[in-house]
Amino acid sequence: MTRQRCDKLIALLQFDDSDRPRWSCDRQLQGYFTAAGYNLEEPDWTANLLLQQLQSQPNHPDADYWRRGLFCYLQETNWFVAIALREKVRGHQVTDCFQQACCLSNDPLRLLQGFDPQRGTRLSTYAYRRIYDQVYAALVGVRQSDWGLLRDTGRRRLSSALKNQGYSEDKIVHIQQLVHLWQELADQPTAPDQALLEQVVKIYHQCRPDLPCVTSREVGTLLRTAISALRAHGQPQVVNTAEERFWDILEGRENMPWEAILKQEEQETLKRVFEILKNAVETLDDASRQVFCLYYCEQLSQQQIAQDLGFEKQYKVSRALERIRSHLAKAVLAALDQPTHPQRLRELTLAINLWLNEGYQVLAAGCQRCSPVARA
Repeated sequence: MTRQRCDKLIALLQFDDSDRPRWSCDRQLQGYFTAAGYNLEEPDWTANLLLQQLQSQPNHPDADYWRRGLFCYLQETNWFVAIALREKVRGHQVTDCFQQACCLSNDPLRLLQGFDPQRGTRLSTYAYRRIYDQVYAALVGVRQSDWGLLRDTGRRRLSSALKNQGYSEDKIVHIQQLVHLWQELADQPTAPDQALLEQVVKIYHQCRPDLPCVTSREVGTLLRTAISALRAHGQPQVVNTAEERFWDILEGRENMPWEAILKQEEQETLKRVFEILKNAVETLDDASRQVFCLYYCEQLSQQQIAQDLGFEKQYKVSRALERIRSHLAKAVLAALDQPTHPQRLRELTLAINLWLNEGYQVLAAGCQRCSPVARA
């Protein structure tokens, strides 16, 4: 159920006796927007403008028109949410879900709190997730579980949540890596057991031997810290600035002599692994080598790579990177004379991805294509 681009700020869904809605134009609102000079041909840009005006001048005489325009703009989003939820919310019709969504979008200031157009996300996309979660919670009465929230979160959202809690950039990177490893290793969005935590610790130490040792218990604490930050980010609340930070404790701890010896051995192993990786990169075919260099050495996004190399779909870049990482993992296992059973291959593939993200300059130094980048 879509409408013309020029109608997205002035038309809304209406129901008759059936469940088949139809678009109805708000003529009064159309007259206001036309007289005020708003561009109805660019609804996304105009909706952002209306929200900014409403945020800065909520008591303006025209504020009611701005709210109505945003309400119309979100009608498609409300309908898509209602359709998506009809199979998950038992005992409720599509119209019930749609009506609940409209109640939320009737207060756009509250619904769209925290939206930042500078991040590149469309206003309707930002609203969809918030409307979906709140409608589901209202009709079912169950919030997304803590571990489900952590499983579904992305790096950008987690970074924003941790920044709001006062963490430094270095600490955010460390927490992101642990969360990413847990997301890749966890089969279900449930609290990790001891075996899974130890697996995360094992791979993390392989990737970052330069950091203080982290125990499985400390990893569990960090994952819960990330959950707390995400909850606070979704529902801002007063934060206790005197709360003890896990990484503050970790950084203040002195290494025992045996730990220093272990780190030295791990550093030597890591140097050897990078030499193996450099040789394995040289054996890639030209197309794979080009994707590798653009992604890890020149730090381009997958979307940029797809555009530069003329791929029709971005997923082709993602699949190419998966094949490359698998190739490199097998090369490392073969060079270290270790078996290539699936679980070990999966662990090493994750580790290699983190190694490359952290130390791509090391590989770039030996790459003719990327040597200018390395020297810069």
